[in-house]
Amino acid sequence: MKTGFIPTSTIVFLIIFNFVSYGQEVPFLTFPVSSLNAGMGSVGTSLSTNDSYGFLYNPALLGYTSQFKNFSFQMYVQKPIIGKKHFNYHVPPIINSFALNLGYNLTPLIKFPLIVGFGYSNPELSYYPYPYDLQPVYEKNEYKAYSVGVGLNYCVNFSVGFTYKSIAAELPRLYGESIRLKSVDGGSGIGAYDIGILINVPIWKLIENDSDNKILKGLPVIPSLDFTIGYTQSNIGDKVYYLDRAQADALPREARLGYSISGGIRMPKEVYDIELFNFDFSAEAEDYLFVRDSTGNYEPYQKFLGDINIFRNIFGIKGDDNVYSHTGLKVGFLETAEFMWGHIGSRQNLLKTDGFTVRLKGFLKFLTDQRQNPVTNFIADHFDIRYYYSDYLIDYPQETIYKGIEVVFSDFTFD
Repeated sequence: MKTGFIPTSTIVFLIIFNFVSYGQEVPFLTFPVSSLNAGMGSVGTSLSTNDSYGFLYNPALLGYTSQFKNFSFQMYVQKPIIGKKHFNYHVPPIINSFALNLGYNLTPLIKFPLIVGFGYSNPELSYYPYPYDLQPVYEKNEYKAYSVGVGLNYCVNFSVGFTYKSIAAELPRLYGESIRLKSVDGGSGIGAYDIGILINVPIWKLIENDSDNKILKGLPVIPSLDFTIGYTQSNIGDKVYYLDRAQADALPREARLGYSISGGIRMPKEVYDIELFNFDFSAEAEDYLFVRDSTGNYEPYQKFLGDINIFRNIFGIKGDDNVYSHTGLKVGFLETAEFMWGHIGSRQNLLKTDGFTVRLKGFLKFLTDQRQNPVTNFIADHFDIRYYYSDYLIDYPQETIYKGIEVVFSDFTFD
C-alpha cells in the first residue's frame, strides 16, 4: 500500500476498515463478501472452488466452474456486522449481498470444448454515519457486479473473464442533503471493471490418460490433483469525488496473482460414489497499483504486477510495506464437512481467519446408497446445499462473522 493524504470525508470508512491510503472514497469495493473466501484468508484469484461469489475475486473462474455447476445462489443467513465484538457502535456497519451464477459446458452440444458462465452480485455497506439520536439517517453504499467468463477445456482449462461494476455511494451531511459520489468524466453513473485469467492443470487426469501407466490402474480409489494459476486486475476506472473535482480520488485498482493446489480421493462409482477427502491450498499476493507522492498527488498507475515479488510475496508467503500476502487452506471429508484456515499478512500485521462448511451432498448420497431410489439418486447427483460459517480478522478491531447458505445445481447436460 502507498501512503498518502486522507480526505476528511472518509473518516467513517477508515474507522471501519483501517484502510489508510488507497481508494478512500470507495473502500467498500474491496471488502470481502464471500463466506468461503473470508474464512480462507480472503484468497480467491486462483481458488478453483465453485463458490457463487468466486467471480468477484476472479471473473475467469466462471469459465472453469461452469463445466460442473449450472446454477447456484448464495445469501447470508445473518448479515455480517463489522467489528461487532470490538467496537461499541450504537448501530454498527453491516454488509449485505447475494450472488447467483449460471453456467454450462457447451461441449456436448457444439462438439467443441467451450464453457460459458455468468455471475451477478450486489454487495453493499450500510451504516448510520452519525449517532442515531442526533440524525437517524441510514446510508447505503453499493455496487452491482455483472460478470461473464469463458473457458476452453483442452487438456488444460484456460479461462478469461470480465466484470462490470455499477457503483453508487453517498456522503451524508449532518444537516442538508447527502452528496453523491461522482466520476471525473462527467457521466451520469460511476463504473469500473475487472479482468481476469485462470489456467487450471488437471495433473492427475493427464497422468491417468497415459495408457502405458500400469500402476495407477490397480488403485482401489480414484485420486485427483490440480494446479491452478490466476491473475486479476480489479476496479479499473476513472477517478471519483464528492465535493471538489480537483481533489478526485483514484479507485482502489489492485492486482492479484496467485496459485492453488487442489486434490482429493474418491471411491469408484461401482463401490460407493463419494469423495472421501479433498483439500484446497491457495497462496496469492495483492498490490494496489497507484502511487502518491509526498504532496498527495497521483503518479501514473503501476503496470501488471505492481510491487508484487513472486518469490517473496507468493512462494515465500511474506507481505511487505506495499504488498499483502494471502494464504488459505480448506480440507473436506465425505462431501459433508469442510474446515478452513487462512491468514493475511503485511510487514506489520498477520491477520488470521477460519471457518467451516456443512454440506447436504454427503447425507444425500448416504440415503441414496441405503434406499436405491431413483428420485434420491437424481437429487444426490445434481443438488447440494451448503452452510458457511467464517471468522474474518480474528481478534482484530474489524473482526467480522460471516454466515451464509448456498444452493447448487450441477452436472446437467443436454446432448
